[in-house]
Amino acid sequence: MAPSEITLVPIPDTPAPGDAVFPRERVAQRLLWASIALSVFAFACSMVWLGITSFYITPCAFFLSVAYDITLLLLISRERKRAANQDLYATPSTQPVTDLPTLPLPPICRKPAIILSIFLLPLWVASAVINITFIGGDTKLMLPTISEVNLDGLHVLVLAKYCHLCIQERRRRMSRG
Repeated sequence: MAPSEITLVPIPDTPAPGDAVFPRERVAQRLLWASIALSVFAFACSMVWLGITSFYITPCAFFLSVAYDITLLLLISRERKRAANQDLYATPSTQPVTDLPTLPLPPICRKPAIILSIFLLPLWVASAVINITFIGGDTKLMLPTISEVNLDGLHVLVLAKYCHLCIQERRRRMSRG
């Protein structure tokens, strides 16, 4: 394979043996952690100019995103502890995990979580667009604003991927029965 070729590997639909977390859920959790990190850095860049360059959209999006991400991570953690105590994911080795109808819908696959993540997307897009208008004029001392635009764009990509993964996982679980 040439070094310039990229091979996309699909995410499996079942957890690894001995693991209670589905691969899409694990990727979604990592995206939530990435969202927190991007939010913190974008907020820091915004606070250099006290949020004025984004008309205070970045600070609002920061607080909403971090609250959303932490709430989902706490719900995931609580459900994982409950599943470990109730042993919901334990199956005999002969029965595949996909045949279990008793698995609950994880927090990332529930409608409110998906709707709220879709609601956060326009906030970050608006923040990036408004910041771009401030970059157009004087670029002197605009490094924080340029960094904020880049972080906002990355955050939009992370949220879009997160929404896509959650919708895929919800459809897969709902079609399974």
